[in-house]
Amino acid sequence: MSRADTLRTLAESIQQDLLTYPKLLAQLQKQQQLMLERDIDSLSELNQRLEQVYASLQARAAQRQQWLNELGFSSNADGFYDLLARLPSGSSAKLKQSYQRLKQLMHACQRQNDRNGQLLVKQQQLLNRLLNPHQQQQQLQDYGSQR
Repeated sequence: MSRADTLRTLAESIQQDLLTYPKLLAQLQKQQQLMLERDIDSLSELNQRLEQVYASLQARAAQRQQWLNELGFSSNADGFYDLLARLPSGSSAKLKQSYQRLKQLMHACQRQNDRNGQLLVKQQQLLNRLLNPHQQQQQLQDYGSQR
């Protein structure tokens, strides 16, 4: 693949992710809703779909890293910014804008995923307290006896 083709394909890959991440964010929000509703069946189905989305995002990210390496840049954000610095200003501005938007979407998804993880931990703690009330009482007694 020529250098121009590689750049074009890299930009297209970012555009694909720009379409995928808003859908992922919506799915993560739905995941939170299903956890709150304790809809295990729907949650299980959604989690399977999320695994597929994660796999496709990971594959595209790995491919972009490979393309950066092929172009002679580091396979990280610094390498991408080095690439942008060497592109004509018109091309780099659009690609930089797309990349910045992608990073914003990625961070939004990460924040939602973190909230979901916190919710899951809280639900697990509640479930453990409900299923093991004697253990909870024993912990309180043990703590009190150490005073």
